[in-house]
Amino acid sequence: ESLKEQSFAQQWRDYNRLLSRQNFALVGYDEWIERVEVPALEEQAQRSRLASTDVATNPASVNFAIWLWGQRNHEEQCQGSIDSVSNQIPGPFKILPPEQQLLSEDQHTWIVFLQAGDQLAPQALARCSAVIQAHPDAGALYADEDKISPLGRRHSPQFKPAWNPDLLYSDPHYSHCWLIRADLCIKACEAISTDGESPELYGIALEATSLCEGDQILHLPEVLYHRLDQPGEPRSSAQTAKSLQQFLARHGHYAQVSHHRTGGHLIHWPLPDPPPLV
Repeated sequence: ESLKEQSFAQQWRDYNRLLSRQNFALVGYDEWIERVEVPALEEQAQRSRLASTDVATNPASVNFAIWLWGQRNHEEQCQGSIDSVSNQIPGPFKILPPEQQLLSEDQHTWIVFLQAGDQLAPQALARCSAVIQAHPDAGALYADEDKISPLGRRHSPQFKPAWNPDLLYSDPHYSHCWLIRADLCIKACEAISTDGESPELYGIALEATSLCEGDQILHLPEVLYHRLDQPGEPRSSAQTAKSLQQFLARHGHYAQVSHHRTGGHLIHWPLPDPPPLV
């Protein structure tokens, strides 16, 4: 029997038998949310309520500035995104007003990228604040995400790997849940503007992460971001391929990048001159 002919349940049983010492139950995403996420969220909300009684000894040490990007002409979708920010569980952080001036040397403010129509999980900023405070040298952070239907049903989770720059080059949908330190974000936008590009999430993520060491880019393995379901949305485009090619050129890598029709990028790296012996 070939792998394609096996049911997913059978593949999962074989996977557990080969690679694990125990069998894990195969459950749907709705049940996973109820079993894993809801209890953790209730526990965190309780801790936040207890911590909020002593605000004087637990001052905000992380500032968040929300960058609402994308198609902002759909008022209802934008309002849903804004409401998800307003409904955050309290924690040792502060959400800056939109008119707040950001400085290029500001290392205590983090830019939260939120596409119009998408939503932050209620615990997102509290969890990110805790991780940032535990890693003061961090420069960028991303978390897991899923999709949310117009009726509010969550589905299609994307559990991401640890930091992998080559995967980011190949897949512009590596993450939509990016938090980037303000000073690095400003530098990234300045670099992009030299090529006449408009700052978009993918280009900013490429530039900002290039300014960091690998251990300064953190992956938070929790579903903290809900993407508005857009059936048929491509995973890449000619524009994302162009952004990657311009980014590589700015950093001295003259590779050819093309958009693959099934999604993602094809990168044709040039051979060194002279080429190495085999």
